[in-house]
Amino acid sequence: MAEIENILRLWSKRPSDSEQERIERTERMIRAAIAKSEDPKVNSAKIFAKGSVRMNTNIRSASDIDICVQSADVFFTNYPTGKDHADFNNVSSDYSFNTFRRGVENALTDYFGTTGVDTSGNKAIHINNTTQGSRIDADVVPAFEHRRYNADGSYFSGIEIRSKSDINAKTINWPHHNYNNNLSKHNNTSHRYRKMVRIFKRVREAMANSELDYNHDAQSFLIESLLWNVPDEYFGFDNYLDDIVNIITYLKENLTLSNLVDEWGEVNELKYLFKGPQKWTREGALVFINNSNQYLGELNG
Repeated sequence: MAEIENILRLWSKRPSDSEQERIERTERMIRAAIAKSEDPKVNSAKIFAKGSVRMNTNIRSASDIDICVQSADVFFTNYPTGKDHADFNNVSSDYSFNTFRRGVENALTDYFGTTGVDTSGNKAIHINNTTQGSRIDADVVPAFEHRRYNADGSYFSGIEIRSKSDINAKTINWPHHNYNNNLSKHNNTSHRYRKMVRIFKRVREAMANSELDYNHDAQSFLIESLLWNVPDEYFGFDNYLDDIVNIITYLKENLTLSNLVDEWGEVNELKYLFKGPQKWTREGALVFINNSNQYLGELNG
């Protein structure tokens, strides 16, 4: 018991101070690159970390950071049925997403050099860690704000990303809602939610290095969202192992039947977790949880 508890507590920790400094240095350099752009629509962009770093669920030895560069001037919209720009005092813009992306690409290339930037990706611009030890790899994602309007004129604010190869292919994410709900969950679970997410990510990493097929559907955000749907009372026991056992028991029982998880949402609670065109499936999530249970059982002897 004591040995596995020590392992779980180690796995729950956030990156070391030195790793955190490399993450922060990388973000500062990207901000500096964007600020130097001569395009006012680029240098005025909003810049923020997204993904595990923003959610504070990244694990030690993380390989990269996701940074969003969001236009401050133009946004995409999703209106209620029968409504359009005029109903909300919005007007069309002739500033295109591709123009913005090219401006971001140019700013990053000017700053990091052609060998330090890979612009071939459909969504992200990859910044290579060419100076070993001083910073980390980064994926920079140009985006416009996405506004999901309600009939009364209020709206939910997210980001919309368009594919480089197909401008009509779009991805809509809700990073600010993800963060706010993540923080609430962490506070409501005696500061255990983020720690448990890190543990499951480390379990996934350990299984990937073993002979146990951990299921490749188990992406980081899926893990965060699975634990988001576990009731708060399943967290906060005296031992971390007790938290893990209770979380796994709850997830196994519910993931077995689709009707039990039909209403589960992502951390943002603006998208269903298993409905629509997701990158994962309920069945794949159950495989991951079952394999995690098996792996931890073997680890515990």
